[in-house]
Amino acid sequence: MRFVFFVSVFLLVLFVSCRAIPAPQPVEEVPQPESIAPPAEPVPPVESVEPPIEPEPAPEPILLIEEKDDDDESTFDPASVTVEEFNTVKMEVQRLISNLNTIIHSKNYKGWVSYLAPAYVEYISSPEFLTEINREPRLKSQRIALSGPEDYFSRVVVPSRDHDRVDDIEFITHKRVKAFTILRNGDRLRLYDLLKTDEGWKIIR
Repeated sequence: MRFVFFVSVFLLVLFVSCRAIPAPQPVEEVPQPESIAPPAEPVPPVESVEPPIEPEPAPEPILLIEEKDDDDESTFDPASVTVEEFNTVKMEVQRLISNLNTIIHSKNYKGWVSYLAPAYVEYISSPEFLTEINREPRLKSQRIALSGPEDYFSRVVVPSRDHDRVDDIEFITHKRVKAFTILRNGDRLRLYDLLKTDEGWKIIR
C-alpha cells in the first residue's frame, strides 16, 4: 500500500514538473545575408593598339640634265648666228615692219595691238608709263594727256611710226632681236625689240 502511495506521488510530481516547463518556442530562421562579393576593381579599357604608321619614303630626287639655254642673254654667243639665220630673220623683221607701217598708217588700233606681246600691252597701259609719256614736251605743249594705250597709239605712234625702215638687226638671243634704222650720219636708231613666239615675231619694247 505504501509502495502504491509513493508511486502515485512520484507520478504527480513528474506531471506537475512537466507542465511547469514551458514548451520550447520554435526558432525562427534568420535569413542569412547573401554573401556580398567585394566590389570588383575597375578594369581599364583595353585600347586597341594600332601598328605605327611608317612614313612614306621621300621620293628620290629627279636628276635633271642641265642643258645650255641658248636663249639666255648671259650665255648667248652672237657668233653662233649663221649668215643664213641672220638674213632670214632680217627679212622676216623687215616684212613685219612693212606690214606694221600699213596698219599704223590706216590707224588700225586693233591690228597694231595684234603685233604686240601681251606684256608690252600691259606695260603701255600702266599708270607709270602713261605718267612718264605725258611729261614729254611735245605732248605737254599740245596739252595732250594720254589715258590709255589707244590714246598712245593715236597720239604718239600714228604721227611718227608709219614710215619705219629696218636697215639692220642685232641678235640678243636666237629668239630675240633689235631692229634698227641707220640715220644719214651713221647713227643707229633702235625701232623695236622683237621676240619670236609661236605666233611669230612680237614687239616687246
